Amino acid sequence: MPSSTMRTAVLQATVVCTISMIISHHTTGSVFDEVWENEGFRNFTDTMDQADPSIAGRPGRLKLGASNSTNAVNNGTMADEPLEAFYTVVFPRDVILNTIILMLQYYWYTWLERMLPARPRRIEAYYGRTEKIEESDDREEEVVKKWIAQGRVKRASLNWCNTFLKWIIELTIGRLWLYTVSHFLGGLLRMESPRKILETFTTRIFFDFIASFISTGPLCDLIAFIIIPAPKQIVFMASWTLVTSIFITFIIRTVASWAVKTDLAQSFMKNATDERVRQGFGARPEIQRIGDEL
Repeated sequence: MPSSTMRTAVLQATVVCTISMIISHHTTGSVFDEVWENEGFRNFTDTMDQADPSIAGRPGRLKLGASNSTNAVNNGTMADEPLEAFYTVVFPRDVILNTIILMLQYYWYTWLERMLPARPRRIEAYYGRTEKIEESDDREEEVVKKWIAQGRVKRASLNWCNTFLKWIIELTIGRLWLYTVSHFLGGLLRMESPRKILETFTTRIFFDFIASFISTGPLCDLIAFIIIPAPKQIVFMASWTLVTSIFITFIIRTVASWAVKTDLAQSFMKNATDERVRQGFGARPEIQRIGDEL
């Protein structure tokens, strides 16, 4: 039966992941709003669309001022892959997926700690003899903190060899099993056919694995293995993801809105637009006066 510590940790991490998912849903699509609304950028993209009509019809090309659903219909993607309602379909499905994954991660990290403990399980007391903690793994950290506060014992030094070995295992084996389970379980929850799940398996796992090394994830894992008790690592990692995603989104929004307003960007877009107009693209059609056709 799952311990109360496991249930608490999974619940806390699920709540944090849910908050992160909601924030991401409402902020990701508006990160470049100030860029899309910039007059120079609008003129530049409109001219490029007229110069190369195939751009406007490419899937994923958003028309400024149009909603995503309307644009999907215009591009012909709505009939192929209908957009799922976030709060009625995607949200509950991802909450279920996150909860299952977090439970598996909890057992994974506690198992790693048992196999490769960050610190010896025997605590050296000041008076020279050793005392073994007779508590469960979930209570061990609390007992150690209590003894240290009372001056009865001192914490053993960190085993750096075990810590780095756990880190390497997590970045390789841990990542692979996590992405594999997430891919298959996510596909089942989306009611995808086994054939489709298998067809996208290799590509999805490869790109997820590579992307994990160009994120802050490895640093987060290392910090967690050094200072965070195993039963609480999933909460720390979920909180790390929430904070870093908010910070990165803010930085991207700020930099993008600043960059598009710089003289260099405005000059480049204006020159490119003027050049296309001189080539006969993007020129505004003359307004036909009433009676000219007579």
